[in-house]
Amino acid sequence: MIPMDDGIRLHGKVFRPDSDEKFPAILGYFAYDMDMQTDPITVESFASVLFKPPHQEKNNSSIEGGDPNFYARRGYCHVLVNVRGTGKSEGHYAYLGPREAQDGHEVVEWIARQPWCDGNVGMFGASYFAQIQHFVAATRPPHLKCLFAPWGASDLYRDSAYHGGILFFRMRRNWSLTELSNPRPEGYCRTHWAPEQYRAALQEALRIPEIAAEPDLVAVLKNPEDNRNTVLLDWILNPLNSPFWDERRVDYDQYSIPAYVGSCWGHLGMHLPGAFRSWERLKGPKKMILAPPAYLDRPLYQLQYESLRWFDY
Repeated sequence: MIPMDDGIRLHGKVFRPDSDEKFPAILGYFAYDMDMQTDPITVESFASVLFKPPHQEKNNSSIEGGDPNFYARRGYCHVLVNVRGTGKSEGHYAYLGPREAQDGHEVVEWIARQPWCDGNVGMFGASYFAQIQHFVAATRPPHLKCLFAPWGASDLYRDSAYHGGILFFRMRRNWSLTELSNPRPEGYCRTHWAPEQYRAALQEALRIPEIAAEPDLVAVLKNPEDNRNTVLLDWILNPLNSPFWDERRVDYDQYSIPAYVGSCWGHLGMHLPGAFRSWERLKGPKKMILAPPAYLDRPLYQLQYESLRWFDY
């Protein structure tokens, strides 16, 4: 349990080489099931691959932090940590908000102080693991040396929530119901808005014809206290650019550490824009991979040797 400056503790697992020496460390920081991240690598059956579109998400899509045994056998400590308000971490979940980034900063510095770490910390992972890396880097942890962050959105309003201004909700609805681990969200609108503003916004959203025509969205708005609805509810109540989205847009001017980014042509709606935006705006050394429209098998074994070369360098 890793203490934060406000007394909240985050749950983590540490995998180390069997040695008393100090090693560099790789951090995976996420909101998904902790035990699932360390499941053994398996390949999908031929039939499941044959009859599934190559760019479709796999059933184990949240296993995106890499294989700890791979890194520990090659001279790295691998640290996996649940963001606050998920898994066994304490506190309330804030969906990639500033507190989540600040926690990541503190986790990096906690790792650097441990007797098994030589003071060098990198971050690894795709999708959620990739997105949060940029937000943590923008807080400038002194011991964060590089990012390996392909398949990561960097402007959550444009990349994840509202594609061309149109609410992209089905994937996020399934994600919040099935992928998040024990989420205890605070709810941005519920927390930051006056009660009368919040209630009025709920009623106004229910009167929008496009929303009223979608039973899933109506159910979210009519059950705002259900934790499974909180993330999507904040999306619905922030249909235009707002302070909520400003906090969830990467500020590339804040950091210049080396970063490895990328995506595939099958994720042109979400991760690909973030890859190009990162490539254009990153200030430090950078590398980008663009793959055919085939999503990665889990836990990302295709990228492990590539990431190892990057971290070694």
